[in-house]
Amino acid sequence: MKPTLKALLPLYSLSLWLAACSSTEPDPLARVSGFCDAWGEEVCTERIVELCAASSTEQCQVTQAESCVDQLSKGSYRGTGAKECLAFINDIYRDSAISREEREALINFGPPCDGLLSGEGRGGDECAENKDCATADGFECIRRLPDEDRHCHIPEVVQGGGRCRDEASMCVEGQYCNGSNCIAMATEGDECSASVPCESSARCVIADEATVGECEPRAKNGSDCVRDSDCASNMCDRNADEAEGFCVTYIGLDVRSDLCARFR
Repeated sequence: MKPTLKALLPLYSLSLWLAACSSTEPDPLARVSGFCDAWGEEVCTERIVELCAASSTEQCQVTQAESCVDQLSKGSYRGTGAKECLAFINDIYRDSAISREEREALINFGPPCDGLLSGEGRGGDECAENKDCATADGFECIRRLPDEDRHCHIPEVVQGGGRCRDEASMCVEGQYCNGSNCIAMATEGDECSASVPCESSARCVIADEATVGECEPRAKNGSDCVRDSDCASNMCDRNADEAEGFCVTYIGLDVRSDLCARFR
């Protein structure tokens, strides 16, 4: 004889209760320790361990997890975008060529990993970087004028020529606020100073004891460099034991690279 609907109801209610219980299990990525364990697993692939001559996958994972915890303990962990961050990290290693954006995510939790930490700063509080501000509520660390301190505000993006007198104003890329309006940054050969920045392909070179300089082109790929800012690509590839390197668009991972040293 087939069971009646009335007889099946208790079993149906039990299955719903079990499903509800299973859905309340805590998300491991909601905690720093859980995220950093996952970070170590995503970063320390067999390919990276081989390319960078790490002692073992397990040791690499432990080292990366500890480094992750150390960095994320410096702010208020919110875990915003944790899954997206880990997916991005996993995708980085489909090849051994690391772009500037990928390196920033790996080393400094740059985009799309920059929502993991959220500070307390808001409404004009001083800051040094985004994690000092309440990023979970939309606040960012903004420098309105090139020569002023940074403050936490919800950014108001201003197009070229627009007024930028409000402290929350943030000019679009390639523009800066001159105190009243967003105008184009200085280009190669133009005068520059602490209050007049050069566009990204150039840098402001100011002589000792002078206050005004000239925008000079950043080095092209293949040129010698000491720091990232020397290069038009904003990336200087150096071996771990060398002071100088070469300007590049991508860093190739091998046992001698400075980036590889982080995985050992």
